[in-house]
Amino acid sequence: MIKLEVGLETQMTFSPIEPLPFSELSAPRWSVVTAEDIAASGLSYDEARKLAAQMSGEVSGLCIITDEAANKIHCANGKNDLQIKVKEDSDNLEKAKFAETL
Repeated sequence: MIKLEVGLETQMTFSPIEPLPFSELSAPRWSVVTAEDIAASGLSYDEARKLAAQMSGEVSGLCIITDEAANKIHCANGKNDLQIKVKEDSDNLEKAKFAETL
């Protein structure tokens, strides 16, 4: 239930009838790319953001883009066989999907 107060006297309360729409940011469609290659694909935006933050001290030129855009860059660089690997993060047991370095 959401309660809104406007001014001192007006109040409205309502309950959403339908669930909130699915966000593209939570979909596993984001990649972390470097100037050289695709570091990871198939991540939610939050997972990609966390991975980019972890890698920022080691790698420069990081950005987060959609998997579709990452595959276009990958193919444009002559790398046609993007393979996704899954690596567990031992610190927090979250899974991040890493692309194979070619």
